Amino acid sequence: MPTETATILRFSVLLIGSLGLLQLWLWRLDQKLAALAIWGGAELVAVVAAALMLGRDVLPHWVSIQIGVALLILATGLVWSGARRFERQPPALAAAIAGACLWLAACQFPPFYQNLACRVAGASALIGAYDLLCAREFRRCRPGASLPSRGALAAVFSANAAMQLVRITIVALAGLNRRSFELPGPAWIGVTGMIGVALVACTSVLLIAVAKEEAEQSSLAVLALARDQAERASQAKSRFLARMSHELRTPLNGMLGMAQALTRDRRLDDETRDRATVLEQAGSQLLSTINDILDLARVEAGTFRLNPQPAALAGIIQGSVDLVAGTAAAKRIALTLDQAGEQSRFVLADAPRVRQILLNLLGNAVKFTPPGGAVTLAVSWHAETGALRLELADTGRGVPPALRPHLCQDMAQRPLDLAATEGTGLGLAISAALAQAMNGSLRYRPGPGNLGSVFTVTLPLPLAAPPATAGSPLPARRPVAGLRVLVVDDVASNRKLAEVLLRQAECEVRLAEDGATAVAAIAAGELPDVVLMDVFMPDLDGLAATRQIRALPGPAGRVPIIGLTADASPERQPAYCAAGMNGCITKPFAVEALLCAIGQAVTPAPADLLDGAKAAPELR
Repeated sequence: MPTETATILRFSVLLIGSLGLLQLWLWRLDQKLAALAIWGGAELVAVVAAALMLGRDVLPHWVSIQIGVALLILATGLVWSGARRFERQPPALAAAIAGACLWLAACQFPPFYQNLACRVAGASALIGAYDLLCAREFRRCRPGASLPSRGALAAVFSANAAMQLVRITIVALAGLNRRSFELPGPAWIGVTGMIGVALVACTSVLLIAVAKEEAEQSSLAVLALARDQAERASQAKSRFLARMSHELRTPLNGMLGMAQALTRDRRLDDETRDRATVLEQAGSQLLSTINDILDLARVEAGTFRLNPQPAALAGIIQGSVDLVAGTAAAKRIALTLDQAGEQSRFVLADAPRVRQILLNLLGNAVKFTPPGGAVTLAVSWHAETGALRLELADTGRGVPPALRPHLCQDMAQRPLDLAATEGTGLGLAISAALAQAMNGSLRYRPGPGNLGSVFTVTLPLPLAAPPATAGSPLPARRPVAGLRVLVVDDVASNRKLAEVLLRQAECEVRLAEDGATAVAAIAAGELPDVVLMDVFMPDLDGLAATRQIRALPGPAGRVPIIGLTADASPERQPAYCAAGMNGCITKPFAVEALLCAIGQAVTPAPADLLDGAKAAPELR
């Protein structure tokens, strides 16, 4: 065998063998790429073919020529079969093997086998035909599979087919008609051989590239599908929770409201009033749980929004402690507030959410601390980082080590307390989620000697200037006694509840069962001092009724309107303001919040604040 041909074949063995093993290794890593397995096997078949050709001087001619070339043709056919598999077509292995069988059959005819020109032309024609079939497969782009390397791969296969055509042409022009087994040795053999090796190497690299692009595209499609499914599930859960919140709040409004009315009824004896108080407390706990579930769902869905405002830090902290002081005193728990340094500063914070974190932690500490224990809240301000640090320590039983890693996850609660204490375990999960939403953190560690618990909350809260009205006297709120209130609600129990609570506050109450009746009454000149307007009603809802009232001429169009809704979604608040409502109360509402909202609505605002009243406040 000529030196040039032997060198080319040796180089081909090393290169093609390495690329074939690489393809099989990649397929082993990701067995979804079945085409890589076929291509890797084809490369190894080509290596065996090249090795047989290299042994031409020591092997029988039928082995090195007939079998060697047949294997080379088979390898090309397998590459085409892999291309069909890659393009989601049947592999057509029989057609891939047919070329090698055709070559072996032709070699059985001496006129063909003993003519070098015929052998070169025949082998090149079969290989070129498979290359053209490969190019055709990669030119057909199936929907959703526009891969960058696909066009380049089709072009390389076309070039390889053109190279085989050049070999046939050169052989034909040379007029080779020898009965010899030696290949001719002119320069064109070396040139065409090197070009062929380069094309084979390029083809192998591009096959790997296109397979990896396919895998990446499939992975991205799977991730996109999973993302879309997660988003749809999250939206469905949010819609479900919002709907369930509305459905739960509507009957709870009547239950909790009537319980509040009973506790304020002076005609009841002490025992009955105590029962009503228990009912009110249970309703408040249920309402708190509903609010917690909605808050956690909003955080998980990414729809939770903070509303930072300048707020007095001392007021937030002291107010939270005062709310649990009565419960702590009833259990003979020493509740201590330790404020290091001056806390009479204003910070930019969502005060209700900071208070919610504090109340969750303080409530848990008091709940799980036995009578006679102690709860200490240490407050410190780190000026260099602008962070508020709250450290709450109790002398309860602490948290078992096995539960600590999951302490702030949904529905986590101490197993030892499940039998003795009611609760959902949502408090810590929501507190951690709120702290994270504020770019802060909530951490737990056991108390000294593994007794009790220590929760540390860190919240970066920028300092803020005191609000302009912080030191300005506000106009005295008008008493609600004697006010004429129009209650508009399609649910009879809600109308009855509002009537009972307002009559206890010595208001004059009129009732309307739908928006159209309310609009007609106001248009007829029966002007109330304030309207309590349910938002969701059939036919003419509260927003549409409010807009119609605002369109009335004269004083009728300026009647204060307070919305009532069981939808606690904050994102709906701007719609209430845009409709012309003066405020909005979420059901179930505390009677104090209702009376406060009425007093604010009928109190004339200072002239310098009229232009700033752009949003309908949400009151609970």
